[in-house]
Amino acid sequence: MSRSIRVAISGGGLAGASLLHALLNFPHLDVHVFESAAAFKEAGMAIGLTRNAQAALDLTSPSAAQLLQRAGAVPMRGVRFMIAQSEGQGEVIDEIDDITAGKRLTSIVHRAAYLKELLAGVPQERMHASKKLDKVDRNDDGSIMLHFADGTTHECDILIGADGIHSAVRKLILGDDLAAQPRNSVPHLEFPSFFPRIPLFPLKTTLIYVNTSYHLN
Repeated sequence: MSRSIRVAISGGGLAGASLLHALLNFPHLDVHVFESAAAFKEAGMAIGLTRNAQAALDLTSPSAAQLLQRAGAVPMRGVRFMIAQSEGQGEVIDEIDDITAGKRLTSIVHRAAYLKELLAGVPQERMHASKKLDKVDRNDDGSIMLHFADGTTHECDILIGADGIHSAVRKLILGDDLAAQPRNSVPHLEFPSFFPRIPLFPLKTTLIYVNTSYHLN
């Protein structure tokens, strides 16, 4: 009998937890997630999952829609795109609603609530907090040895970086390459994490501002 494929996910936020939730469905995978913080938690306000993202989640797990529902997700009924900077500033360039599209456009959900649901059924031995990735070595047999700041190690066959815009995995793999550096972020669209959690309610229309100099990461 062949041994399991050992998969390590660096980053226990929404991306890492979503991937973990999906991969646990495959018994031939030995999956572990490593989070640099002392606990698995999300900061910030709500996020929007477009219908493409929801379709992708449905492919990863049949329970994806149930997770969103349990996390308190609500629908966003319409989206309006408006130019924020450059020529034509303030001009509405597109608009769509769920009636015209014939389906839900976006679901809005609190980050922390969704992360809690994603990790609710995960065995504790698969989740490792306070594990800041410090170094990655390739063994002679092709396996990968992860070295953490606390002095511990973990051996795997596949390492997946889900550790955000300032990814340690990206930097360790690519070094000083420009591709390892975060680019074209939009600071004024980032929500601070000190806002209190408030109840969500269905949104009729949301504005998305676009300019020619940046894109959303």
